Amino acid sequence: MASRRYRKRSTRKRKQVRRRTRRQRGGDRKTVMKQLGQFQEAQEAQEVPGCYMVVNEANVEADNKVMLVAPRFPKQSDTDYERAKYPYEECLFFFDMGFPADYPASPPKMKHTTATLTPDNLRFHPNLYARSDTESYDGKVCLSILGTWAGPGWQPTMNIAGVLQTVQSILGPNPIHNEPGYDGRANTDAQVLGYNHAVCYRSIQTSVAIYKQVFQAPDRLHPIVAPFLEELQQRAFTALQFFMRKLAKLKMAHPKPFVTTPELHHPGGVRVDYDALFTDVLTFLPSIPPEFAVLLESEDTAVKSEEEARAAEAKARREARMAAMGLSNAPGLPVPGGAGAAAAAEPGGGAGAAAAPKTVNTSNLNAQIANLEAAIAGMMASGNNANSGLKNSLRNLKKQRNLRLSGKSAPKVAEEEEEEGEEYEYDYDNDE
Repeated sequence: MASRRYRKRSTRKRKQVRRRTRRQRGGDRKTVMKQLGQFQEAQEAQEVPGCYMVVNEANVEADNKVMLVAPRFPKQSDTDYERAKYPYEECLFFFDMGFPADYPASPPKMKHTTATLTPDNLRFHPNLYARSDTESYDGKVCLSILGTWAGPGWQPTMNIAGVLQTVQSILGPNPIHNEPGYDGRANTDAQVLGYNHAVCYRSIQTSVAIYKQVFQAPDRLHPIVAPFLEELQQRAFTALQFFMRKLAKLKMAHPKPFVTTPELHHPGGVRVDYDALFTDVLTFLPSIPPEFAVLLESEDTAVKSEEEARAAEAKARREARMAAMGLSNAPGLPVPGGAGAAAAAEPGGGAGAAAAPKTVNTSNLNAQIANLEAAIAGMMASGNNANSGLKNSLRNLKKQRNLRLSGKSAPKVAEEEEEEGEEYEYDYDNDE
């Protein structure tokens, strides 16, 4: 019996030792490998666009390479301000990623390494630190879910794909607003504009240099870039085409080199030469081998038509509103039984013929008005204040009825009300 109890204790002890060793080597490795597999499946299904990871199977807990491509954004207009407002689009950012001993109870570790590729150790983003002799700031990624900033923290239910997409999401407009104390500055503030132009120019410049080396000297790629050679070859033509379109707009507004306003992370300012960078991209594009000179349709087509898609959405929204009110989308509203119809219907009708009186069908609008009035009256009778949205809808419907009866067109009335400073139902401001 004693021998049996000893064997049980020994077996239990060995299991405890194995579990402790497993935690010391990198926590629940099974969970890490499972999430890495799920991320790879999501990547193949294009569910995490612009997110790439190369796993170091020999040291999966500490040395995995990550490349993020900054997302593109629809523009409100095609001005140089709008182009520089989103400085990172299609630009490349690199990270090291590891997993602590108690992952997923604790968040993964990330280190930003893009500044390694620049000669002056440029800091590209307030949340992404450059190289530093201080270990705690060396390539630091400031995000609350990574435990490096205040805010909603890491949850064990989070996964690798979610972390990478969160980091990717901060590469958006007006990045200096992410810096404490700068978040309330106007978009036209000199510091905001200077930061946008500085990181826009340097991000594109760094990405273009990487793409050039991918084809001109692939065997000399930096170790943080080399694992993504195949992905970069596939993305190069699409990205460079996008850069060329963006730089064409920027260089028209800034044809001469200029130095940005000194700001927090670039105290001496950054020299920007959009024209030279545009020429560099334009010169290099024809040298891309034909097998790689193919646009990634799923991404480039969407961006090339971003303004058309936005215009179509605004038009559809406007037509839906007008249809709900029984209006035509034409500049002039057709009036059933109007003067022209009466003249054409009568024998010998024409200019000299008497035109029949106009008849306008407003029964649909009258029914909607009656329903809204009944709803508002019911709410008032029950002691509740009528919803302001209902009152606005009722007021708009009455305007539309008067519009029909007067024979005016919707655009004309919209213009008149805009001059008077009144709110109008149609969303013409968003229509391209």
